[in-house]
Order: sequence, then structure tokens, then C-alpha cells
Amino acid sequence: MALSDLAVFSEYTYETFVESIGQQIDLFNAASGGAILLRSAAHVGDFSDTAFWGLVDGLVRRRNAYGAGAVAEKSLEHLIDTMVKVAAGTPPVRIDPSQFEWIQQNQETGGAVYGQQLAEATLQDMLNTGLMAYVAALNG
Repeated sequence: MALSDLAVFSEYTYETFVESIGQQIDLFNAASGGAILLRSAAHVGDFSDTAFWGLVDGLVRRRNAYGAGAVAEKSLEHLIDTMVKVAAGTPPVRIDPSQFEWIQQNQETGGAVYGQQLAEATLQDMLNTGLMAYVAALNG
């Protein structure tokens, strides 16, 4: 396989992977109803931090319009959720140029098939790893 063929194979693998994994994650997140959420994003470092505003409890209350009692104040808090990232990778995959010649297919087809398989395996790994981490957190 010429280097230019490998570049085309890699391009189709990447495009198919990115599109497939995004679709599969969206489908899974919708099906879980928010119980388990998967995300695929690039983050630098070992942790992923998300800053958000905390929910102020008890914002609405009943009151006596003619009363003179004191009312306790509430605080709006800015919080950070820190998540540990889990790294994943793939082993080297051998691509025999004669395979494409024998079945009379091109490298674009092979790249797309490989990208689809990679997306499915990645989603399965993400789910299994997330569930193992959840069980470990529950068991302390």
C-alpha cells in the first residue's frame, strides 16, 4: 500500500469514526434518559473541570405580608465538578494491501469499515469503564 493510500485510509477512518461515535453517543444518552451520560471530547491533562452555578434551594417561600420576622439570606454558589479522565487507545492494526486488491475494493471502503468498528468498540469501552467506575465509587 502506497503512503498516499494509507493517508486516504486514515482520512476515511477518522471521518467515519468521528461521525459514528458522535451519533452513537447521542443515541445512548437519549436512551438512558440522563441516567448515564457519555461524552467524547478532547481535554488536556488528567482531569476535566466543569464550572457551574449551584442551585439555590428554597428561593420561593410562603410569607406573612404583615409579619416583622427576619428572613435568612441565601447564597448563589459557583461550583466546580472535577472528573478523572480515562485514557484509551488502539493496538496497531495491520493493513495488508493485497486484501484490497483481492476483493477489488478501495482503501476508502476499508477506512470507513475500520472507523465504524472503532466507534462501536470505543462506545462499548466507554460504557463498560463508566459502569465499573460507578460500581467502584459506590463500594468505596
